[in-house]
Parts: sequence; structure tokens; C-alpha cells
Amino acid sequence: RGIYIHGDVGIGKSFLMDLFHQQITLAEEKKQQSQHQQSPSQSQQQTNSSSSSSRRVHFNEFMLDVHHRIHIFKKNNPLMDAIPQIAVDISNELSSSSSNSTNSSNNSNNNFKLLCFDEFQVTDIADAMILKRLFELLFYLNVIIVATSNRPPNKLYEGGLNRIRFLPFITTLTNHCTILCMDDYDKHKHIDYRRDNLITPLTTTAGNGNTIDDDDENNNNMTAVNVEILPVRMGRTITIKRSNPHNLCGRFTFNELCLLPLGAADYLTLSEYYKTIIIENIPKLDSSKYNEARRFVTMIDTFYESKTLEQLVATGLIGVSLAQLSSVKEVVFSFRRAESRLYEM
Repeated sequence: RGIYIHGDVGIGKSFLMDLFHQQITLAEEKKQQSQHQQSPSQSQQQTNSSSSSSRRVHFNEFMLDVHHRIHIFKKNNPLMDAIPQIAVDISNELSSSSSNSTNSSNNSNNNFKLLCFDEFQVTDIADAMILKRLFELLFYLNVIIVATSNRPPNKLYEGGLNRIRFLPFITTLTNHCTILCMDDYDKHKHIDYRRDNLITPLTTTAGNGNTIDDDDENNNNMTAVNVEILPVRMGRTITIKRSNPHNLCGRFTFNELCLLPLGAADYLTLSEYYKTIIIENIPKLDSSKYNEARRFVTMIDTFYESKTLEQLVATGLIGVSLAQLSSVKEVVFSFRRAESRLYEM
């Protein structure tokens, strides 16, 4: 049985899950070391009887991978259902003896396979329609789910298009996971550990200006700019108009990253290629910029989770009108999380 942890931003959900996953990983490493010290026959017998493996991934990245798998499968099998094969593939990849678990259903039933999701959220109808069938098959294949989220299960995809078709997934999730709430009892004394543990408060680079001077030290010689075209998953590309490959720095306006129809795959590509990303002219986000707000949140989540981006420089009127976005609950909760992560970044 898995665990679904939900609560407000910055209270330690991701930290707790990462600590749990780290302990599982250490236990696996010790187990493998002990197996190497045994005779080959004993080691093989122990591996077949109780193999285990785990994966920790941001939920956006996981769904991006699922869509990529569907795209590849459909290219070769346009009339077949991709979801069952994808579930089997994910299960086999999680198993540390995937070849044994593939060839023997009895061994597969004894495998312990763990999938840890950070920031479980559903804002896209395509994801909503995939989740129920995919997770039912993963649970059937003995995959254990541990997830963190800002939303309780019954609030997932709240207000979303055709949500009634998504509701059976909530039942499936609650039947296979223990639901744990980490919210503060006193809402007036909410603690955000990312924000409150800072030595210095968050400030906007270059004051309240919308641009950075060309001689700013953060600019890293951006006067010598190139145009870069980077490959993105599923055969797409993204064009960067102001790139300094020598310093691994990319410079963008808010509109270039959030007004254009970009997604997690594009932001992941940028975070993997650049060590420093400069974003200029960030506006105050309100109900008239709903799509831009969603993309901004996805971008911050992706940059935060990549662990490869060393510096994010943002200028403008960073903020959101919670009152005007109150009807779009997922965006409000997601933006509060993004704001908290910006403090840490």
C-alpha cells in the first residue's frame, strides 16, 4: 500500500519523501553488496525471491515521459492501445531483475517496486484521461506509489474539463494509498521552511526594473550572443534567440517562455543545456494571463527539479493576483508553491 502526502507549500513534504527514498536506495545498495559476498547460487536465489527497485521523479516529468512513450508506440502501432504496454515497461524498468520478472509471472508478483512522485497535480485533460487506466495497471503489477501534493485527492483536477470522467481515478488512488495530511493546525502561523530558513530575504534582481543592463555582472558577456536551436522530445525543437554557449547562459523575455505554447519538455531542455537563465519583463499575473501563469509555474517547477540550473535571474513584477485567479484553484496552489521555490532558488 502506498502513501499520498498532501499539505501546504514549504512544510517539508518533498523533504520527507526524499529522505524516505534515500533510505530505500541505501538499503538496496547494502543488499546488493551483501549479495555479491554470497555464492552465485545464493545471490541469484535471493534476487529472484525479493528484488526491489525505486524511482523518484517529478510528476510533470513522469507524465512527459508517458506522453513520449505513447508517441513512440503509436508511430509503430497506430491502431493499438499504448497504455498496457507502457505500464508493463515502467514496471519492468523499476524491477532490479527486469529480465526475470518479464519471463516469470511468479517472480514478478514478489517484486517490490516503488515509484515516488513529487508535486502530484493534474491540470491537463490529456493527463486526467490517462491516469486512471495507467495507475490501475501499475497497481496490478505491484508498483507502490508514494506521492506528495498540495491538494488532497478529492480536490485533484478540481474545476477541470470533464472532471466527472476523472473521479474514478480518485477512488483508485485512495484504495491503494494511505492519505496523510501535513497541513498546519494553526493556519495563521503557517511555516514555509524554504522561505523562513533563508539568511537574507528574496529580492528582485536589478531592483524593480524590467531589463538587465548589458554590463551587469549576471549578464556574463551576453553581448556575444548566438541563436541556438535545441532538440526537444517527440521530435520538436526550441529556438533561443539570445544564447551564450561559452558561458552556458540563455537570456529570454517572459513572453518568449510563457506566452508561446511551450511546456515541461521545453523547460527541461533549457535546464539541461544552460547553467544560468535570465528572464526579463515578468508581468503581474492575473486572470487575463491564465495560460501564462500555468506555464510560468511549470517552468519554475521544472527548473527547480532539474538540479542542474545553477542560477535563475528574474526581473519584473513577479507576483500573482490570488483574488483574480481564485476561481482557478490549481493555478493558485501551484503558484504559491512556485513562489516558495523561487525563495530557495
